Amino acid sequence: MLLSRLLYVSAAARAYDEDDLIALLRQSRQRNLEDNITGLLLYGNERFVQTIEGPPGAVDALRARLRRDTRHHSYRELFLQEAKTRAYKDWSMAFRHVMPEEMLGFTPLGELLQAADRGAATDLPNAAAIFDGFVRDRDARHGAVDSL
Repeated sequence: MLLSRLLYVSAAARAYDEDDLIALLRQSRQRNLEDNITGLLLYGNERFVQTIEGPPGAVDALRARLRRDTRHHSYRELFLQEAKTRAYKDWSMAFRHVMPEEMLGFTPLGELLQAADRGAATDLPNAAAIFDGFVRDRDARHGAVDSL
């Protein structure tokens, strides 16, 4: 089956506490199960960084919803590409709450986020590899914990 994989960043419209994140994840996970979408959401420093993957039509519909979602702004797609396999096949929506210094301290991800802030990082083929590298590095140091 042909899949689409999307990586985007955005700024939260406000600070999210644990209750807010739990509500967001419940809603996302239920919808993603229905739409056959998997992925991983990072939240830190009032920013979202998320990768999603699934059938192209479902990913396109989610992209449209994300653009209209008032819970965030400054939505910027960093990567959108066809994929043959899922990178996050076991998670309807895994979640990591990361500290700002952790996100920016991983130099490739920090540079990618800074480029996105400048509007320079759209459709970068290496964006997904940078994101996956951050996830692997963080999981190796902190354990692969879905904290909410």
